[in-house]
Amino acid sequence: MALVLAVAGYPELSDADRDGIESFRSSHDPQARRIDLHFTLVFPAQAPLAELRDDLASAALSTAPIDFTIRGAEAMDRHVFLVPDEGRAEIAALHDRLYAGVLKSQLRNDPPYVPHITVAAKFDPAECERLARELGTSLGVVRGRLTHLDLVDVSPPRVRTIERFALCGTKA
Repeated sequence: MALVLAVAGYPELSDADRDGIESFRSSHDPQARRIDLHFTLVFPAQAPLAELRDDLASAALSTAPIDFTIRGAEAMDRHVFLVPDEGRAEIAALHDRLYAGVLKSQLRNDPPYVPHITVAAKFDPAECERLARELGTSLGVVRGRLTHLDLVDVSPPRVRTIERFALCGTKA
């Protein structure tokens, strides 16, 4: 059976921000028990492991750590996301780069990729709007940093890291 792989960016955050976000997620995101808070950089796919590792290693070597700032929560259909204000373009560029190699045929642009951390999923979009307002009021400004890429196996019951790649490029 082939592995179903994805690439996650687990952000570095202050303990207070991480605890607050994870507490919210544990109440509102059914995936919170499966995977820690993260940016999904490559969505689950079947891909040749060796080639995907090579693409990740290359991207990590040429990408500097990414600082980001989040100033609120956004409801999008049936989800609530934390979307960075600063660092958004850099995270999106990294996503695009990861789909330029072995995953090129699996890139989907509808809807376009928006860098985000999922914090809630509900059947009722109005409930998502309410939760986004609630979290936006209580969250404050969140500053963080992406310093590595995790190649993950998304098979149940819990997502597990297969290999971690440090972002070690230099900032221009």
